[in-house]
This record gives sequence, C-alpha cells and structure tokens, in this order.
Amino acid sequence: MNFKECFENNEVILMEGAVGERLKNEYNIYPDKQVALAGLIYREDIRPVLKKIYSQYVEIGLKYGYPVYIRIF
Repeated sequence: MNFKECFENNEVILMEGAVGERLKNEYNIYPDKQVALAGLIYREDIRPVLKKIYSQYVEIGLKYGYPVYIRIF
C-alpha cells in the first residue's frame, strides 16, 4: 500500500516522530552539517540505535492496531 492509499483508508496513521531529537537527547548523536541524518544509516555503530527507535514505532502501531507507514528507499 502506498501512502495515499494508507491515508485515504485509515483514520489514524502512526508515522515516525522526531527521530533526530531522540538521537540527540537520548543517544548524544548529532546530524551531519551537510547531509543531516541521512548519513547515519552508513554508520555501523548507529544502525542498532536506528533499528531500536523505528522498532518502537512499529511496536506501538501493532499494539494499538494502527497502520504504520515507514518508507524505505
């Protein structure tokens, strides 16, 4: 299902929140000045943190029966 279909067919959609703020406040990880958060996926040491944060969003969606829309390129 694409985002448009998800949006049109659901009253509530859980999407990722302020991941950047969580990275800064909870893990002391800051965005790159040129590519912001995009470069973090290439860092082996940060991938587990990203997985943990996004998994929490998915778990919340499943717990409350909301669709979760996370676009992976």
